[in-house]
Amino acid sequence: MCDECYCTFKSNSELNRHKNHSHVKYVVYNCEKCSKTFSYKSALVIHMRGHDEKLVVPCTIKDCAYKFTNQSQRNYHIKVMHKGSIQCEHRNCFLKFDDQEAYKEHHLKYSLYCETKKNDLREILRKK
Repeated sequence: MCDECYCTFKSNSELNRHKNHSHVKYVVYNCEKCSKTFSYKSALVIHMRGHDEKLVVPCTIKDCAYKFTNQSQRNYHIKVMHKGSIQCEHRNCFLKFDDQEAYKEHHLKYSLYCETKKNDLREILRKK
């Protein structure tokens, strides 16, 4: 049982987690470059990556200027903000893609398929 709020827990580890998150006064971590504050050191470390241009991950969607501190943030942004924003330009293809890599893979396969069919059609026409 917690001696401060009298909540009960099944195990000591749950009690300790509760005390660490509910009753400990948080240490504040400050960014030295922009003065933003964080409750967790790990959050500050992730934030600091944003100040280092070498570690910035840009959005892969054309004309989108957003930049992120890691790939998972970028991928989430693409799913939410650009869902289905890349339209296939092949004739009679109505597929839309969420990211550039999926579109490139499709485009390569579709282009090879079209080229093969075109060559097959030429062969059939030559034989006639």
